[in-house]
Amino acid sequence: TSPSTAAGRMGWKDFAEWWRCLLFGPELDLALIGLQNAGKTSFARVLARGAGDDGDAPRPTVGFETSAVRRRRLRLRCVDMGGAARFRALWERHCEDAHVIVWVIDSADAAGAVEARDALRETLTSEGLAGIPLLVLGNKSDLPGARGIPQLVDALGLRDIAGREVRCFSISCKLGTNVDAVLRWLTKHARKRRRERRERRAS
Repeated sequence: TSPSTAAGRMGWKDFAEWWRCLLFGPELDLALIGLQNAGKTSFARVLARGAGDDGDAPRPTVGFETSAVRRRRLRLRCVDMGGAARFRALWERHCEDAHVIVWVIDSADAAGAVEARDALRETLTSEGLAGIPLLVLGNKSDLPGARGIPQLVDALGLRDIAGREVRCFSISCKLGTNVDAVLRWLTKHARKRRRERRERRAS
Protein backbone atom coordinates (compact mmCIF):
# COMPACT_ATOMS: atom_id res chain seq x y z
CA THR A 1 0.00 0.00 0.00
CA SER A 2 1.37 3.40 -1.00
CA PRO A 3 1.26 6.34 1.45
CA SER A 4 -1.14 8.26 -0.80
CA THR A 5 -3.50 5.27 -1.06
CA ALA A 6 -3.34 4.68 2.69
CA ALA A 7 -4.06 8.34 3.42
CA GLY A 8 -7.09 8.17 1.17
CA ARG A 9 -8.54 5.24 3.12
CA MET A 10 -8.14 6.67 6.62
CA GLY A 11 -8.12 9.96 8.49
CA TRP A 12 -4.89 11.87 8.94
CA LYS A 13 -4.54 10.82 12.58
CA ASP A 14 -4.84 7.14 11.69
CA PHE A 15 -2.57 7.66 8.69
CA ALA A 16 0.11 9.26 10.87
CA GLU A 17 0.01 6.30 13.25
CA TRP A 18 0.13 3.85 10.32
CA TRP A 19 3.18 5.64 8.89
CA ARG A 20 4.98 5.71 12.26
CA CYS A 21 4.37 1.99 12.74
CA LEU A 22 5.64 1.27 9.25
CA LEU A 23 8.86 3.20 9.86
CA PHE A 24 9.53 2.53 13.53
CA GLY A 25 7.45 -0.46 14.61
CA PRO A 26 4.41 -0.69 16.89
CA GLU A 27 4.00 1.48 19.97
CA LEU A 28 2.19 1.27 23.28
CA ASP A 29 1.31 3.72 26.02
CA LEU A 30 1.81 2.19 29.47
CA ALA A 31 0.44 3.46 32.78
CA LEU A 32 2.62 2.16 35.63
CA ILE A 33 0.72 2.09 38.92
CA GLY A 34 0.96 0.31 42.27
CA LEU A 35 1.77 0.99 45.89
CA GLN A 36 4.82 2.96 46.93
CA ASN A 37 8.13 1.03 46.77
CA ALA A 38 6.67 -1.72 44.57
CA GLY A 39 9.27 -1.05 41.87
CA LYS A 40 7.44 0.97 39.21
CA THR A 41 10.35 3.33 38.61
CA SER A 42 12.77 0.39 38.67
CA PHE A 43 10.72 -1.31 35.95
CA ALA A 44 10.74 1.86 33.83
CA ARG A 45 14.53 2.00 34.26
CA VAL A 46 14.96 -1.66 33.29
CA LEU A 47 12.94 -1.03 30.15
CA ALA A 48 15.15 1.93 29.27
CA ARG A 49 18.57 0.67 30.34
CA GLY A 50 18.35 -3.07 30.87
CA ALA A 51 19.07 -5.00 34.06
CA GLY A 52 22.26 -4.41 35.98
CA ASP A 53 22.34 -0.66 35.32
CA ASP A 54 20.83 0.50 38.58
CA GLY A 55 22.49 3.91 38.83
CA ASP A 56 21.22 5.78 41.85
CA ALA A 57 18.52 4.09 43.90
CA PRO A 58 15.11 5.30 42.65
CA ARG A 59 13.42 7.89 44.82
CA PRO A 60 9.67 7.71 45.42
CA THR A 61 7.86 9.26 42.48
CA VAL A 62 6.15 12.55 43.27
CA GLY A 63 3.07 12.93 41.10
CA PHE A 64 4.10 11.25 37.86
CA GLU A 65 7.04 10.97 35.48
CA THR A 66 7.04 10.16 31.77
CA SER A 67 9.61 8.39 29.62
CA ALA A 68 9.93 7.06 26.09
CA VAL A 69 11.66 3.75 25.46
CA ARG A 70 12.52 1.78 22.36
CA ARG A 71 13.29 -1.91 22.74
CA ARG A 72 13.91 -3.85 19.56
CA ARG A 73 11.04 -2.84 17.25
CA LEU A 74 8.72 -1.84 20.07
CA ARG A 75 8.26 1.78 21.19
CA LEU A 76 6.90 2.39 24.66
CA ARG A 77 5.66 5.59 26.27
CA CYS A 78 5.52 5.13 30.03
CA VAL A 79 3.75 7.19 32.67
CA ASP A 80 5.19 6.23 36.08
CA MET A 81 2.78 7.37 38.80
CA GLY A 82 3.46 7.87 42.48
CA GLY A 83 2.09 5.11 44.70
CA ALA A 84 1.55 7.11 47.88
CA ALA A 85 -2.11 7.49 48.83
CA ARG A 86 -2.15 11.22 48.08
CA PHE A 87 -1.19 10.61 44.43
CA ARG A 88 -3.69 7.86 43.63
CA ALA A 89 -6.31 10.35 42.47
CA LEU A 90 -4.05 10.87 39.43
CA TRP A 91 -4.13 7.23 38.40
CA GLU A 92 -7.49 7.20 36.66
CA ARG A 93 -6.75 10.28 34.55
CA HIS A 94 -3.54 8.84 33.11
CA CYS A 95 -4.76 5.25 32.87
CA GLU A 96 -7.62 6.36 30.62
CA ASP A 97 -5.09 7.22 27.89
CA ALA A 98 -3.08 4.01 28.28
CA HIS A 99 -3.11 0.99 26.00
CA VAL A 100 -2.05 -1.22 28.93
CA ILE A 101 -2.36 -0.69 32.69
CA VAL A 102 0.74 -2.11 34.39
CA TRP A 103 0.21 -2.91 38.07
CA VAL A 104 3.51 -3.44 39.88
CA ILE A 105 3.44 -5.16 43.27
CA ASP A 106 6.18 -6.04 45.74
CA SER A 107 5.77 -9.82 45.77
CA ALA A 108 7.76 -10.10 49.02
CA ASP A 109 5.54 -7.66 50.93
CA ALA A 110 2.84 -9.87 52.43
CA ALA A 111 1.76 -7.12 54.83
CA GLY A 112 0.75 -4.83 51.97
CA ALA A 113 -1.26 -7.43 50.06
CA VAL A 114 -4.70 -6.29 51.22
CA GLU A 115 -3.98 -2.62 50.55
CA ALA A 116 -2.66 -3.52 47.08
CA ARG A 117 -5.74 -5.59 46.29
CA ASP A 118 -8.13 -2.88 47.45
CA ALA A 119 -6.28 -0.11 45.58
CA LEU A 120 -6.30 -2.17 42.37
CA ARG A 121 -10.00 -2.96 42.67
CA GLU A 122 -10.91 0.66 43.32
CA THR A 123 -8.92 1.80 40.29
CA LEU A 124 -10.45 -0.75 37.92
CA THR A 125 -14.02 0.19 38.86
CA SER A 126 -13.71 3.40 36.84
CA GLU A 127 -15.88 3.29 33.72
CA GLY A 128 -13.20 5.16 31.80
CA LEU A 129 -10.81 2.23 32.24
CA ALA A 130 -13.21 -0.46 31.03
CA GLY A 131 -11.62 -2.98 28.70
CA ILE A 132 -8.03 -1.74 29.04
CA PRO A 133 -5.72 -4.78 29.43
CA LEU A 134 -4.12 -5.29 32.85
CA LEU A 135 -0.52 -6.48 33.16
CA VAL A 136 0.42 -7.47 36.73
CA LEU A 137 4.11 -7.64 37.60
CA GLY A 138 5.11 -9.31 40.86
CA ASN A 139 8.46 -7.57 41.36
CA LYS A 140 11.32 -8.55 43.72
CA SER A 141 11.04 -12.27 42.99
CA ASP A 142 14.69 -12.53 44.08
CA LEU A 143 13.82 -11.76 47.72
CA PRO A 144 13.09 -14.41 50.38
CA GLY A 145 9.37 -14.96 50.84
CA ALA A 146 8.46 -13.61 47.41
CA ARG A 147 5.12 -14.96 46.22
CA GLY A 148 4.82 -16.74 42.91
CA ILE A 149 2.16 -16.20 40.26
CA PRO A 150 -0.53 -18.45 41.84
CA GLN A 151 -0.19 -16.63 45.17
CA LEU A 152 -0.32 -13.21 43.49
CA VAL A 153 -3.39 -14.19 41.49
CA ASP A 154 -5.16 -15.20 44.69
CA ALA A 155 -3.95 -12.22 46.76
CA LEU A 156 -5.10 -9.66 44.17
CA GLY A 157 -8.29 -11.50 43.20
CA LEU A 158 -7.28 -11.52 39.55
CA ARG A 159 -9.67 -14.35 38.68
CA ASP A 160 -12.57 -12.09 39.64
CA ILE A 161 -11.60 -9.39 37.13
CA ALA A 162 -13.85 -9.55 34.08
CA GLY A 163 -14.15 -7.60 30.85
CA ARG A 164 -10.46 -7.13 30.20
CA GLU A 165 -7.37 -9.19 29.39
CA VAL A 166 -5.29 -9.93 32.50
CA ARG A 167 -1.74 -11.28 32.49
CA CYS A 168 0.60 -11.83 35.45
CA PHE A 169 4.40 -12.24 35.51
CA SER A 170 6.84 -12.80 38.36
CA ILE A 171 9.86 -10.57 37.76
CA SER A 172 12.96 -9.11 39.36
CA CYS A 173 13.94 -5.66 38.16
CA LYS A 174 17.20 -6.03 40.07
CA LEU A 175 18.25 -9.20 38.23
CA GLY A 176 16.23 -8.72 35.05
CA THR A 177 14.32 -11.96 35.64
CA ASN A 178 11.46 -12.41 33.15
CA VAL A 179 11.72 -8.86 31.80
CA ASP A 180 12.26 -10.30 28.31
CA ALA A 181 9.08 -12.35 28.71
CA VAL A 182 7.19 -9.17 29.61
CA LEU A 183 8.61 -7.41 26.55
CA ARG A 184 7.52 -10.30 24.33
CA TRP A 185 4.00 -10.03 25.73
CA LEU A 186 3.94 -6.27 25.17
CA THR A 187 5.21 -6.70 21.61
CA LYS A 188 2.57 -9.33 20.89
CA HIS A 189 -0.12 -7.08 22.34
CA ALA A 190 1.07 -4.09 20.29
CA ARG A 191 0.94 -6.13 17.09
CA LYS A 192 -2.51 -7.46 17.97
CA ARG A 193 -3.74 -3.92 18.63
CA ARG A 194 -2.34 -2.70 15.30
CA ARG A 195 -3.94 -5.62 13.46
CA GLU A 196 -7.33 -4.96 15.06
CA ARG A 197 -7.13 -1.28 14.10
CA ARG A 198 -6.43 -2.24 10.48
CA GLU A 199 -9.37 -4.64 10.47
CA ARG A 200 -11.72 -1.98 11.88
CA ARG A 201 -10.65 0.50 9.22
CA ALA A 202 -11.15 -2.07 6.48
CA SER A 203 -14.66 -3.04 7.63
